[in-house]
Parts: sequence; C-alpha cells; structure tokens
Amino acid sequence: MHIEVLKVSLICVALSAGAALAHTGATGVVKQRMEMMGDIAAQMKTIARVLNGQDQFNPSPVAASAKRIAEHAEMFEEMFPEGTTSSPSEALPEIWINWDEFEQQADAMKSSALALATAAETAEGPLDIKKPFRQLGMSCKSCHQDFRQNK
Repeated sequence: MHIEVLKVSLICVALSAGAALAHTGATGVVKQRMEMMGDIAAQMKTIARVLNGQDQFNPSPVAASAKRIAEHAEMFEEMFPEGTTSSPSEALPEIWINWDEFEQQADAMKSSALALATAAETAEGPLDIKKPFRQLGMSCKSCHQDFRQNK
C-alpha cells in the first residue's frame, strides 16, 4: 500500500469517526453542513476502501462517490453564511476574513472530485484512481488546515 493512500485513508476514518459526536447540539445550517461534511468523509472512506484493497474495484461506485463530493463542494458557499461559528461549529472566522481563498479551495475540491470521477469512469484498476484521490484528499486537508478548528 502506498503511504499517501494510507495517510488519506486515516484522515477519512478520523473525520467519519468524530462526525456523530460533533453534531450534538447543532441546528440549522451548522447541522446541515456538519452532515454534509460527514457525507464527504463517508464517500472518501468508500473510495479509500477500494484503494486499500478492502473492497473490490468497481469504477461506478467510485465515480458516484466522487460526483457526490463535487456536488457538496458546489454548496459550500451557501453552507457557510457569515457568523456561523458558534459551538458546535468548527468553522474558523478566517473563512469570512479570507472568503476568496475559501471559495478557491471549494472550487479546487470540486475540480479534484470531478477529475477523480472522470478517472474512475475510464479506470481499469485502483492504480488509475490513486493520484486523483490523493489530490482530492489534499484539497480537503488544505481547507481544514486553513479554515477549521483543530480537534
């Protein structure tokens, strides 16, 4: 197993493991975006299972997961109205201070997810989706580093 895939896989597992606890007390758009982020983590975990050999390679579910992530990325701007930083939100005020950067990172995530979907549609095996999956994982990590509270 390639070390980069393992790193992205571990990030996905960590994200999905804490999602249920993080939603306690969330309401409105904060709850909606936490659920959306939990679904993104679940989709990433589904793809990681294929790359790690835990699930048999099938391009259709991989492409579907990547497309779902892209759909979520498209919604980021509306899911982060200004001022929605109160607990249990993990969003940092830097989102609204650096809104243009936040938008660019959301666009990068969407582009990476669509590139993964395209790669999956023509892939003959897991190796054909490894690089686009890693790029998508790095877009998630970059946004979390810049705009999410440390856990």
